[in-house]
Amino acid sequence: MDWIKCLRQAFDILTLRRSTITAVAADPSAFLVGLSFVVLFNFIGGLWSGFPEVVYFTVRAVVSSFIWAGILYLLARLFGGRGRYLGLWKPMAYTSVIGVLTLTISIIVRFSFPAPPPPPPLHWSSWIVSGLHFAVSVYMFIVTVFILETVMKLQRVSAIAVGLIVYLAIPVILTAILTTLTEGSSLASWIYGIF
Repeated sequence: MDWIKCLRQAFDILTLRRSTITAVAADPSAFLVGLSFVVLFNFIGGLWSGFPEVVYFTVRAVVSSFIWAGILYLLARLFGGRGRYLGLWKPMAYTSVIGVLTLTISIIVRFSFPAPPPPPPLHWSSWIVSGLHFAVSVYMFIVTVFILETVMKLQRVSAIAVGLIVYLAIPVILTAILTTLTEGSSLASWIYGIF
């Protein structure tokens, strides 16, 4: 397996190259690469939290990637999509590379501009990191729409609708229901963390 080629494909997917999205979706060996990317890049991201959490974080990321793709797949089928589940999951798994970029920038900002001691509740570096995470979420929405258009053969309006349902409606509804049922327990946080 040529890992440099696979990383290049991941960045091509993040730069919205439809030909790469199609090639990864059809490649049988892309499943193991995608799984490796999800495990590796979420493990690296979880190292920031410490050892016991990194295992939990990584397992949750793997499970979440399949749930996420499953929800996208089912909704895309409801909107007339014609692709395959693993064909959708593989390019989505490749996009986990963006987590390392986000983590790297977050670490640079945090260590370059350490927060002063209290009383200020939030240092401006926290706003930069939060803004970065928001920007990545918006960009990942765009990437998801392109993947849905390419793999599931959806029209752009349908792909945007599926993306909006998954990115906005489902997390809000699940959070409201689970927070009500569990009175704000960590279960609601875990479910919301999937999305």
